Amino acid sequence: MIQVAEIRNKLAAVANDQLPLFDFADWLDSNSWSMHRDSSPEAVRLVSSIDRLMAEYDHRDLFESELREKLLGLLNNIVVSIPVDVSPQLAVARPHFISSERWLRPTFRPVAA
Repeated sequence: MIQVAEIRNKLAAVANDQLPLFDFADWLDSNSWSMHRDSSPEAVRLVSSIDRLMAEYDHRDLFESELREKLLGLLNNIVVSIPVDVSPQLAVARPHFISSERWLRPTFRPVAA
């Protein structure tokens, strides 16, 4: 299992030149191998974004300075998740369309609790 905080700490160390970029990449590869089994969705998304950037760098689509800048951008991007309690009636209700325009806008009827 790999934690978002752990990834962010390593990214911060890379940004502060305390951890070489390639050591970070090796650490990430070895710690994220089967993360889809037991890590949070946020951690999976963060590692996927980092892997995509590393692939762009490997294919010479990014210079190292651009890679570092984009990795720092990921460090500054924080996702907040809030669970929402939705009533079962609303979850299975079909949308009611109020317009026959080309781009329909769905509206939902309120459900009494």
